[in-house]
Amino acid sequence: MMDPSQYEKLERHVLSENVMNQFSYPRPHPHVKGQALISNAREHYFQIPSNGTRGCIRCGAVYSVYESGKAVKPEVCVYHSKRKPNQGQQYRCCGGNYNAKPCRTAPQHVSEEFDLSNMTGFLLTKDNTSVTGQEAYALDTEMIYTECGREVACLTIVNTKCEVVYETMILPENPIVDYNTEFSKLTSSDFAGVTTTLKDVHKKLLTLWGPNTILIGHGLESDLIKLKVIHDKVVDTLVLYPHKRGFPFMNSLQYLKDTYLPQCTYEGSSKKCSEDAIAAMKLVKRKINGPSRKIVQYNLIG
Repeated sequence: MMDPSQYEKLERHVLSENVMNQFSYPRPHPHVKGQALISNAREHYFQIPSNGTRGCIRCGAVYSVYESGKAVKPEVCVYHSKRKPNQGQQYRCCGGNYNAKPCRTAPQHVSEEFDLSNMTGFLLTKDNTSVTGQEAYALDTEMIYTECGREVACLTIVNTKCEVVYETMILPENPIVDYNTEFSKLTSSDFAGVTTTLKDVHKKLLTLWGPNTILIGHGLESDLIKLKVIHDKVVDTLVLYPHKRGFPFMNSLQYLKDTYLPQCTYEGSSKKCSEDAIAAMKLVKRKINGPSRKIVQYNLIG
């Protein structure tokens, strides 16, 4: 069990229910067990444009799909891998100007639409009576694209000592169409022999997380949605380190790493999600143990 004083410090930064809803964390359905509700989902996530179509997250094209989500025909996707800059600035992916031609090519479009009708099969950690201790873990996931959108493909969990306590590749439920390698650092070779499913992961999580566990991450709502986990005690570095311009502007994890952890080394795994989980833990420990312990969060709705 972790130091009670450290746990107490962490608990002061746990997100309120209002802030969790504002940031679209999965919350339990009041009447249906295992089903999640996502507040403000239409503001934060892309929606399926219509039956039989999807919108490409990379180039913006609308393309036709079968009922399964598979593209009716392959269409080459040309795109910039970084968001469009303001006029007068350059693309961070290629250095091109505002009107530069796309610098990346992929064999087909990929989608990231959010299916609000498929919020079932969620693990509710507060019901787990087998883990009652006061612990804290940081986590991060990597996502790949399948025929049905983005799915979780890799998970790393670290303890307060930044030691990896669980790391696994996860076999997606649907056929993979793009490994999202530029951002996930995953390739086809990473999936050789992988048989672990999300249900297997849930079984493992029930040995680590209970109602008193504090989970730490950056923009953790996305990780929990894709992991299909509903958890009550969350510390989010995205909220803990607010942008100097205020909400809705938000700092990237890379910016926080460069700014506050420039000399940090990341040991324990070759996976990118391991580095990000360790960074989230170090950022939180820096905040709670540093000279300034004032709680500063986004001024949202409560």
